[in-house]
Amino acid sequence: MRGCRFKEQADKIKSLYFIQILDFIFEHPIFTVKQLQDSKHINASKQTLYNVLQKMEQAQLLQSSDTVKNKTFICNKLLSTINQ
Repeated sequence: MRGCRFKEQADKIKSLYFIQILDFIFEHPIFTVKQLQDSKHINASKQTLYNVLQKMEQAQLLQSSDTVKNKTFICNKLLSTINQ
């Protein structure tokens, strides 16, 4: 999806935290949920963050590592835009 407009995905994600998470991702395109929680950007539970991130994966905005513990999330679309 060339020229992906991230914020336009808000209707698909349907979360109050989507834009806040997206703002964090623009600063940290590779991250863990712990880093997201520690950033103090969002006052949401760990489970809520995982739920939103899962929706973002389903919308193909993020990819995650295969590990269960300390899962790493990567925004390849953002990284590829930066590298162009």
